[in-house]
Amino acid sequence: MEEKLYYKDEKVRISDSMLTVNHVSVPLDRIEKIMVGFKTIRLAVSFAVFMLSIVFVWAGCYFYDHYCLFGILLVIGSLAYLISVCRTYIELKISTEGSRPLLLLDCHMNNREYIYTIVDALEQAAE
Repeated sequence: MEEKLYYKDEKVRISDSMLTVNHVSVPLDRIEKIMVGFKTIRLAVSFAVFMLSIVFVWAGCYFYDHYCLFGILLVIGSLAYLISVCRTYIELKISTEGSRPLLLLDCHMNNREYIYTIVDALEQAAE
């Protein structure tokens, strides 16, 4: 009997019996739960740190000239952290029998349709 493919791209392959993501395979009958998570708290914290670093640059340059360089470095670091959080904002996790949730994919917030396409294919394959 030939396997039926529900979804296939360079990272993910979903057939009627197996899920393969980045060379990690999980049998579909062992998957108990499919979870899509958003890093909202981490995004809010990173945005707040970025905004506070901008305030710190203004205050450092206005009141203390020698803190201006430190503030600029703080802005650059907090912006890099904010960008890294945005790149991995959405997570696709599964839980299998008797194990903790396994992170399969994470992607940028603009690619959420990619994650939902994979979730739909997983639900179709599990039926």
